[in-house]
Amino acid sequence: MTRERFEEKIAKLRRPERIAQLELSRVVDLILEISSQEKLLDIGTGSAVFAELFFQRGKRVTAVDSDPDMIVAARHYIPQIDFLVARAENLPFTVNAFGISFMGMVLHETHDPIAALSEAKRVTQNLW
Repeated sequence: MTRERFEEKIAKLRRPERIAQLELSRVVDLILEISSQEKLLDIGTGSAVFAELFFQRGKRVTAVDSDPDMIVAARHYIPQIDFLVARAENLPFTVNAFGISFMGMVLHETHDPIAALSEAKRVTQNLW
């Protein structure tokens, strides 16, 4: 993919109509209503639209994506967040490293959704 096509892809992912359709604010508000945990992992961050909003709401956000180009693009929008290249099925974090693990738009992109969910559970504190 050319750089120009990639930039077009990122712009499309972040266009206001898409953001409105995804109801980002509503989704983030619902998550924050059920958890006051500070450390949040955004798995499959893509262009970091959810990570950015969680950060703006005061969370300490770490974000991962399996595509290194997406990580570069995400850093452009929100450089204050820790970004890592990692697959959802094999997260490079210790057990219970985060209070919240968020998977906004990633399960359909994984090779093994059950493994991805298992990894999210492993790195998230059990608060229930």
